[in-house]
Formats: sequence, C-alpha cells, structure tokens
Amino acid sequence: MDPELNPYETQKTLSEYLGSFYFDAENPFFNPSFQIDIHYPQDYLTKLANVSIHAFQKLTEHSPIVKPPLSALDIGCGVGRLTFELSRYFDKILGIDYSHLFVKTCVELKNKGLIEYNKRKQGDNFEKIIAKIPENTGISREKVDFIQGDAENLGEIGEFDLIVASNLIDRLGNPEKFLKSVDKFLKKKGVLVLASPYTWLEEYTKKEMWIGGKEGKESFENLKTFMKELGFELMEEMTLKLLIPEHERKFQLCLPHVTVWARKEV
Repeated sequence: MDPELNPYETQKTLSEYLGSFYFDAENPFFNPSFQIDIHYPQDYLTKLANVSIHAFQKLTEHSPIVKPPLSALDIGCGVGRLTFELSRYFDKILGIDYSHLFVKTCVELKNKGLIEYNKRKQGDNFEKIIAKIPENTGISREKVDFIQGDAENLGEIGEFDLIVASNLIDRLGNPEKFLKSVDKFLKKKGVLVLASPYTWLEEYTKKEMWIGGKEGKESFENLKTFMKELGFELMEEMTLKLLIPEHERKFQLCLPHVTVWARKEV
C-alpha cells in the first residue's frame, strides 16, 4: 500500500487508536454523563499480553533451552500498548509497525511516558486528552524499542522467544508470506500468538490472498490447515473484545480471535 494512502498515517486514526489503547479512569471510554448501562470494556491489550505471557510460561516452563534474557516481537504494534505490556515479563521487546506516524508516537510514549492528542467529541469538536503508560504495573519502558517496518519484508531483526501479531494478517497484501516468514524469527521453543477478527477487505488484501472468508470456507479452519503445513500446532484459542472510539457516541466493536501456536514436537 502506498504510504501516502495509508489510513494509519492520519491523525484521525491515531486519535482512535490512542483512545482505544490508553483509556483509564481519567480518560474514560464512555462519557460518564451518558448514564448508559454498559460494562466498562476490558483492556484488550493488557488481556492479550496476559494471554501471551501465560501461554509462553505454560509451554516453556520445563524447557532447558529457554533461558533469559527473553525477547518478544510485537509485529503490527499500532501505538504500542501491547509492546509496553510485554515488558512486564520479557527482557527485550521490539515493536514494529508500517505506519511512520504510529512509530513516532510509540517513541514519544517510550521517552516521556505520555502523549497529548485531540480526541473527537462530535463533528469538528475535539478535546485535549493525555494518553499515558500505566504506572505501578511492572511496565519498563527501557526494555522496549520501536522501528518502522513491513511485516512482509522484515529483514534481519533477529530471533524472538515470543511473537505476537495482533489485528495484522487481515491487513496484509500477502498474509501467507508473512506466516511463512515467522519461522525465521521464532526461536526453537518459541511461541506465536495471532489475533484477528478476519476482516478481509480487498483494499488491503486481494481476494485470492484471503485466508478464508470466501467460497464458504472459514478463516480459522483454513488457518489451522495452513499452520499445520508450516509445522505449527494449535495450543489454545479464544475470543477477546476490542473497542475503538470514532467519537463519543460511536465505537467500532471488534471480536479478535486469538490463537496460540507452537512448533510441533518431532
């Protein structure tokens, strides 16, 4: 995709993602004055980090070849919340995103711990909001680095104990190419976590490249078959909730399907 046409390079999308990734009591998801009967949404990125960390611990606890320092890769990191959350357990974490604007924002969050942005209320009405890294949670910003990169052409970035790709595969031109490349970056006893709502759109991925969602075939079934061919075994799967605010009275509700993969024992 032409970077100039990439919607993830716009201030609008940046604001929506910061509002989704860094909401807290001082920056609530829903306007308290609305008095609506909706449970406060669970923090998707913190939950996904916990799932990833626990899966890694479970699958590697008896492995003598898994030793510190432990490393993690957050590919398609957006504005970095998951990358920071992974620092609660891993020693070195790399976040990569295709958007130059997102990566610039991540670097500012790493350096300052917070960033100010304009949150849309209605129409052309905005309010100044502070997105900040949660304190007293075990997050260590010093462990985290961010670079701009293409998931389908990552180059030489090293090997990692954990790789997480959240809401990524259905935004790639060739998702199978990315999945085939994972083996190069994942350590022998490493764990791969994929999360996707399988929103296949031709503006991102030509239909012939979709992993399911066509000809009556489900994405998860096709993904299982493809990952098995690549030598991976499904360890667990679940559905999480992700809300992205467009303005104070409209939200995108996504239900990413989270799948945890490990190499088959031979």
